[in-house]
Amino acid sequence: KALDAVAREELVPLIERIEQVGDVRPLGAWVTVEFVTDKQSIQPASAFQAAVHQAAMRRGVLAISEDNKPLYRMQPALTMPPELFRWSCRQLAEAIAEVAAAPQD
Repeated sequence: KALDAVAREELVPLIERIEQVGDVRPLGAWVTVEFVTDKQSIQPASAFQAAVHQAAMRRGVLAISEDNKPLYRMQPALTMPPELFRWSCRQLAEAIAEVAAAPQD
């Protein structure tokens, strides 16, 4: 429950703030962020996701990423302290903002 609450607080607001964030789906400790080229067309943005993955890794966050998919999936250990997960979510949010400033798709 604690990790789900952190993801909802830190990542769900990105849907409204960043045009390329199509959806954020937290489920317990698992979180999927879906990237789109824009909210009108909702076309998948695989290159954007790949760029976010690279930017997140530079910040020390590793998640599940496939270059040809628009989904970025975080699956932390269920025992991860909520504050460490909050840090990871904030690093991811910064990575998304960085890539959004110079979109790939």
